[in-house]
This record gives sequence, structure tokens and C-alpha cells, in this order.
Amino acid sequence: MEGGVHQEEIDPGDPTSPEAYHDPCSNALSKLLWNADASVSNALIEFLNRAIQEGDGATLSKREFGANLIKVANDQVNLGVVGVGPQVQPGYTPTVAIPANGATYLNWMGDVHNHPSGDPIPSDDEWYMFQNRVADIIATHPERNAEMQYVAIYIVIGDPPNAKIYAYTRHSFPGQQGQEVNPDAQSCPL
Repeated sequence: MEGGVHQEEIDPGDPTSPEAYHDPCSNALSKLLWNADASVSNALIEFLNRAIQEGDGATLSKREFGANLIKVANDQVNLGVVGVGPQVQPGYTPTVAIPANGATYLNWMGDVHNHPSGDPIPSDDEWYMFQNRVADIIATHPERNAEMQYVAIYIVIGDPPNAKIYAYTRHSFPGQQGQEVNPDAQSCPL
């Protein structure tokens, strides 16, 4: 099975440890994280399709696109509705409003968006909003604490087939490039 969990933290009880790589689909938490990576890999196709619909051609360099990751039945993770930002303008930082559209504190598994600039690092605002959302979810739904240690904000850089995806968990170091996600990640079978 191809695919990959993006996290670097390793400990014996860690669902992203080398032991989990033997069968990441064997427990609910590692399966959920594996499926989030796979959903993000599929986001590239959705973002590119939206770019073409917007008249941008086959490139993600003209605007930001973004979507939430939503946990559904059987530890599967779906890509939410893709939000489309305005065209990049000189002197303005590109943005995208990611539609909630079904994402709640009970099912949110992170989000994914692209950076037309090619900078793989989350902006200070993105980092702050991500950290606050994770903290709010843990505070209001402590049963999600284990998941929230590994959910990520994913940033897409470049255009397929050369695009790269970087994951940032709440334990990532601000200002440092995140762990690269396998662009060929596949979901666990149902």
C-alpha cells in the first residue's frame, strides 16, 4: 500500500510510529491519519479542476484554493467543499475562505490550501488560527484529544505533477518546513 503518515514524532504508543507503518489501517487513529493524507493528495486534483473552471489554466499559481478535511464513517476522511480565493494581485497576500460546509468540532480533521507564492510555511495568521481551533476542539471535546495531536494544516506548493504537500501539526515548529506528504497516498480499504 502506498501512502504515508506525515508526522515525525515517534514513541511506542504513537499511531505514526514505525510499528504503525506495517499496517497503518490496523487501528482507528492511524487509519484516520493515513486517510487524511490520502484525502489531501486527492485535493490536488480538485484544486486543479477548480483552477481550470476559474479560467486559470492548469496551474495553482494564480489564486489560493482551500478545503476542510472531514471525518466520516469507518474512519474515512473526505475533502470538504473547495473554496476559491481571488486572483493574485501584486502587493496583496493571497487568501481563501475555506467553507465550513459540514465541518464541525466533532469531525474536523484539518484543512488543506495552496500557496501560489511557493512558500511552504504557514503564515502567522494561519498558524494562529490552526492552533486556536485545535485548542478549542480539545477544550470542548476532550475525547478528540488523541486525534488533535496529529491533525494538520496542509500546504500545497507548485503544480501537479511536481506539486509538494507539507503537513504541520500542533507540535510542528513555527517557521520551519513541515513534513512532506506522499502525493500518491491511498486510503485504507473499508
